[in-house]
Parts: sequence; C-alpha cells; structure tokens
Amino acid sequence: MKIYLDTCVYIDYFEDRSDNIRPLGELAFQLLNRTFNCEFDIIVSDWVVSEISKQKDMLPLLLSLTTKLKKMNKLVMVSRTEKLEKEALLISKDGVHFQDALHIVLAAEAGAEYIVTRNLKDFPAQYDSTKTVLPENI
Repeated sequence: MKIYLDTCVYIDYFEDRSDNIRPLGELAFQLLNRTFNCEFDIIVSDWVVSEISKQKDMLPLLLSLTTKLKKMNKLVMVSRTEKLEKEALLISKDGVHFQDALHIVLAAEAGAEYIVTRNLKDFPAQYDSTKTVLPENI
C-alpha cells in the first residue's frame, strides 16, 4: 500500500510535537515504524522536500529518513511537472490552497491510496482520488 504523508506529519515526527491532547510526534513515529515493518510504501514528493527545507534543520532529517526508506525499497519519489502544477492551479481556483492542491495531484500521480495529514479540511474529497486520514487512523 502506498501512502503520501503531508509535510505536517514529518514535522510532527521531527519536532516530537503534541497538541496538549495527543502525542503527535509519537503517532507519526508509529506510522513510520509500520512502514519500516513493511506495511506501507511512503511517497515523498519534491514538494514535501521543498516545504521541509524551509524548516530549520529538518532537511537533513528528511534526507536521512528517505535514505533508510530507499534502502528498504519502501520509498516512491514523485516530482512536480508543468502538467501537475496546472492541475493544482485548477483545484486552487475552487478555494483549495495551491500548496495543498499540489500535494493532492502529486499523491494521485504516484498512486497513493491515502494522504496522511493532520489537516483533513485542507484536502476536499471531491479532488482527491485517495482517502485522506489522520496518522492514527490508517
């Protein structure tokens, strides 16, 4: 099964965040651990890499993680193209943030069965050929 992780899931993991109710970092860790136990393939887009690179000191963490996934044959990479960016632009005209629309089209392009995110409202079902779930619900 292929899953696409929204940038916020990586940040939860790298910063070991919580929301005063749930241990978001631990939930992200459990999901990644399930990947290392061969339950999922993780799709990583160049868009996620770009967003992570804007966060202080997180790019090396992501690169380390993707290296481990690649060694285990659990990594699927997908990159933006002009065609995909045009699709995202069309979706964004309906009120979806362009950044989220780009995640939607990249996940679909790579054959994701799920987009895993903390921000379910940012991924309207009518544009998403995959199911959108919280990390703890997959």
